[in-house]
Amino acid sequence: MYEEFFGLQRCPFLLSCDPEMIVLTEQYRDTLAGLTYAILAGKEFVVLTGDVGTGKTTMVGRVLRYLPPGQIAAASISNPTLTTQEFLEALLLGFGMKPAGPSKVLRLQALEQFLRGRQERGQSAVLLVDE
Repeated sequence: MYEEFFGLQRCPFLLSCDPEMIVLTEQYRDTLAGLTYAILAGKEFVVLTGDVGTGKTTMVGRVLRYLPPGQIAAASISNPTLTTQEFLEALLLGFGMKPAGPSKVLRLQALEQFLRGRQERGQSAVLLVDE
């Protein structure tokens, strides 16, 4: 219905987020620029808040497309019900690493080595926690 009336190639109203389907108002452009700058400048902690349905998840997905490939590794966690162990496992998997067994100490050590290695090469890592 919407596609035909507005001449769209695909449906803009899906349950999953589509970073291509965002209307870049001035406020969204400013937010996009601010998030991109914060990540590229190596800011240690950034919080994006807003009411449900305002496009936070879509905005983050859009930001990830602007980051230089190879320079920044990004992991995203969107399940708010994970235990501490599960969160750490999801973090390692998100960065493309295999969890180092069930030991929390070994997993933390693997994460630290990964982050130090990236830092030594002048690369960054970004963790996105959605929820």
